Amino acid sequence: AGKRGPEPAQRPRLGAVTGDAMPGNRPSPDDIVKRVSELLSQDVLPGLSDPHLASQVGTAAALLQYVAQHWDTAVKELLAEIGELEALLADTVEPLRAIGEDESSARLERLIADREDDLAVSALESRSDHLQSALLDALLVANRVEREETAFSPMIPRLRAELWTLSGRRGGQPG
Repeated sequence: AGKRGPEPAQRPRLGAVTGDAMPGNRPSPDDIVKRVSELLSQDVLPGLSDPHLASQVGTAAALLQYVAQHWDTAVKELLAEIGELEALLADTVEPLRAIGEDESSARLERLIADREDDLAVSALESRSDHLQSALLDALLVANRVEREETAFSPMIPRLRAELWTLSGRRGGQPG
C-alpha cells in the first residue's frame, strides 16, 4: 500500500496559506480557495476606488467562495449525474431500435460502454457533456416521431424531464 498523508487533524489549515505552518505541510484546496477569497474580500476590495475593478474583485471572491463550497462534492455529484444519464440513455436504446433508429441506438450503446476510470472533474464534466449531447440527439428523434405512437413514445417525457433537471442543476432553463 502507498504511503498515506497526515490524518486530517494533523494537517495544517489556514496557517499554511499565510506561512504560519511548519515546512512540508500542505493546506487543503478548500483552505487555499477560502483564504484567497477572504484576502480579496477583506483586504483588497475595501482599498479599491474604481467601481468596475471593485466589482470584478467582488465577483472573483464570490466565485472562489462557490468553488470552496462545491469542490469537495463535485466528483460525487458528477458521478450521480452521469449514472442518471447513462441509465436513461440505456433505457432509450431499445425504443430507438424499435423505430428503426439503428445508428442512433448503436451510437448510444457505444457511448454508454465507453467509460473511463478518470475521476478528474474535467474528465467527468466531459463525460457528462457527451451524455447530455446524446440526450439532446434522442430528443431530436423524439421531436420527429412525437406525433406518431411508437415504442419510443414513453421515453419522450422522461428525456424532457431529465433535460429540465440537468438544466436546473447547471443554472439555466431549456429553451
